[in-house]
Amino acid sequence: MKSENKNVGFIRRFHLVPKLLCVIFAFVFWIYVMEIDSPDYEDTFENITVTIVGTTELENSKNLSVFSGYDTLVDVTVRGQKSIISKYKPEDIVVTADVSGVEKSGMYTLELFFDLPSGITFVDSSVSEITMFIDNRKTTDVSVEPRLKGYKLSSDAYALGDVVCDTQIVTVSGPQSVINDIDKAVVEVNLGGEHLTQSLTMDGTIALKKQNDETIESKYLKLSKSTVSVKINVLGYATVPLRISAKNGLYGDDRITVSPGSVRLKGEPAALRNIEYIDLAPVDEKKIGSTTDLTVDIPVPENVYLAENEPTSATVSVNLANFITRTVLVDNIRVINSGDINVQILDEAIEITIMGDRGAVNRVKPENISVVIDYSSYTESTGTINASANVYFDVDEAHGIVYELGYYEVMVQPE
Repeated sequence: MKSENKNVGFIRRFHLVPKLLCVIFAFVFWIYVMEIDSPDYEDTFENITVTIVGTTELENSKNLSVFSGYDTLVDVTVRGQKSIISKYKPEDIVVTADVSGVEKSGMYTLELFFDLPSGITFVDSSVSEITMFIDNRKTTDVSVEPRLKGYKLSSDAYALGDVVCDTQIVTVSGPQSVINDIDKAVVEVNLGGEHLTQSLTMDGTIALKKQNDETIESKYLKLSKSTVSVKINVLGYATVPLRISAKNGLYGDDRITVSPGSVRLKGEPAALRNIEYIDLAPVDEKKIGSTTDLTVDIPVPENVYLAENEPTSATVSVNLANFITRTVLVDNIRVINSGDINVQILDEAIEITIMGDRGAVNRVKPENISVVIDYSSYTESTGTINASANVYFDVDEAHGIVYELGYYEVMVQPE
């Protein structure tokens, strides 16, 4: 009896195993269907870039450009079997906005279109439409203007010179409606109250301004250059004497003077320190026959300027009091440095106007004067030549100075 009961229990346990296996299989199949092959599985693809289509047609046929919307990202939720969805990447989903139907410039809100791979369907998206700015594209050149703020000069010995940008013109492109508002490009440099004692260079950022000086803020504008260097020239002042001289050394300080005697200069402080005086163009005594005043330009050294209200020329006064002139016929003419060339002097004598102190001039005789031609500059010449001549005096300097007035030539011919 006990043996029979034992067999029945074994048989019952034997039939329970298949049932348990069926339950386990059913559970696994359910998981497979729900997690792997369920048609209701959903997933989200993130940061898909919106592609704008129709831009070429828009530019070619309507001269319009799209200035915004290119950086729009969208998250797309899809439904389908997980085994199919898992095969795709975000780049397999195409999201577009079509601008081919736009007819004129303005702000437009356009619907997004979703092109999905086979086997999945669209559920939702984080963005269903985008707003785009469309306008005519324009390019223009704008003058760059430097502006200096927050500076101080150490003393009256310094002045602010030119403030110059290394870029004078900037090219700006963008929407026509925004470009038309641009009046100028400004580079502001703020020195924060710094005392200026020397020139310096700083970088500044270009700001586009309207006519009322309001700054134009637009992400649609592109500049050929956004940062420029600004040279801030700081000038110092110095008073420098003017110096005049006689070309041939025949005048002393009692005969030739200059007014004003000095001028005030401004320029780089380092450059000013190297200037002791300014030499005016020398006076050629042999061209001046009487007391006179000459106007002579003041040559300003490089990188230095005349200060405000300073004259650009000086008056050179030549005092020839007690000087007289006299004409002398001179036949003592000779040629030097002619080498092997035989030079014939065609002028037997020339008239020389002599000038100087009365006592010296009156004592000069024709035999005290000689005319010399230096032929070294004419050795290649042929035919008749008007050769420059130097005049020499054999006089006693104790009676004063004497010299020829003017420049002279003698007609000669090589044989």
